[in-house]
Amino acid sequence: MATYAMERDFIAMLDSDPELLEAVRARLLTRDLLELPETVRRNAEATNERLDNADRRSESLEATLNQFMESSNRRADRLETTLNQFMESTNQRLDNADRRADRLETTLNQFMEST
Repeated sequence: MATYAMERDFIAMLDSDPELLEAVRARLLTRDLLELPETVRRNAEATNERLDNADRRSESLEATLNQFMESSNRRADRLETTLNQFMESTNQRLDNADRRADRLETTLNQFMEST
């Protein structure tokens, strides 16, 4: 029973004297364990900073990608318009060539019949 009473008294002393508690902790725990809360805090800050940087970079990349997509869409629209104009012009030229070929064929047939 004396051991239990001594333990209880020791714990009560630690609870009532913060300096004694720190002195016992310093003797029982390694420096690494004592510094662990500060190490975890620094690592958390560094991690948060890296995540913030990654967020900013991601937002910047997203904006750049959106600009690229808008530019690409405008170019595709212009290309489609140009291609449609080219196709229309080509079809008109082919229609004209067909009409001339028909007239030439008619003229040639008339010439052949008259000779």
